[in-house]
Amino acid sequence: EMCIRDSAIVVYDPRSNVYLAQPGSSKELFYVNDKLVLNPIELKAMDQLSIGDTKLMFVPLCSEKFHW
Repeated sequence: EMCIRDSAIVVYDPRSNVYLAQPGSSKELFYVNDKLVLNPIELKAMDQLSIGDTKLMFVPLCSEKFHW
């Protein structure tokens, strides 16, 4: 689980091999690909995560070809 400034939480589910993002405890809005995130959503490679002026690109370390 990774928390981005308390505004977003990104988790990896190894059983279904998916990454999920959801809003954190902050009141700051969290966007994925310029769409407001209010509930957990599945992340895809190269998705853009935005919180305030901060923009991040999602690059997964696990995939169909590799798992830790």
